[in-house]
Amino acid sequence: MTSFLGSALVGFMLLVAACAKAWRPLALRELIQKILTVSSGAANFLVFTILATESSLGALLICQWQSQWVIPAAFILFSLLTGVSFYLAKKELIENCNCYGSFMKVSPKQNMRINALYLLILALSYSELSEPSVTPYWPLYLAAVLTTALVLIAARKLKNN
Repeated sequence: MTSFLGSALVGFMLLVAACAKAWRPLALRELIQKILTVSSGAANFLVFTILATESSLGALLICQWQSQWVIPAAFILFSLLTGVSFYLAKKELIENCNCYGSFMKVSPKQNMRINALYLLILALSYSELSEPSVTPYWPLYLAAVLTTALVLIAARKLKNN
């Protein structure tokens, strides 16, 4: 039960973050361009990649689809995001990491603490997994539809700006 609640909580937070970024993708694109000094086209690609990764992993964590694979994938994602936050905090490049779009301002140092909590929750959830069972494919379809919708929303907003 704890495994389900923990991974569902982290999945929900990933979906919230993806929705916030999809609602205001321009802020994320500008942040990516500032940090990486890439073209707007390359930054758009990274925005879509981040949205797709966060939303699909979030939906799959909530639905408990193939948790023996999805939880480690989410763990890797949060490890990478924590590394990026560490780099940004060390270089003092930004004040708001834009992790939750422009709805909630979170500094890179605060984000590292939040991600550490998510990593702990994912590790505990993974340690309590039972034997994998046959899982239906509807969560995969749900994740694909949700991811596509968020990417299309962001694409439309980026196109208008």
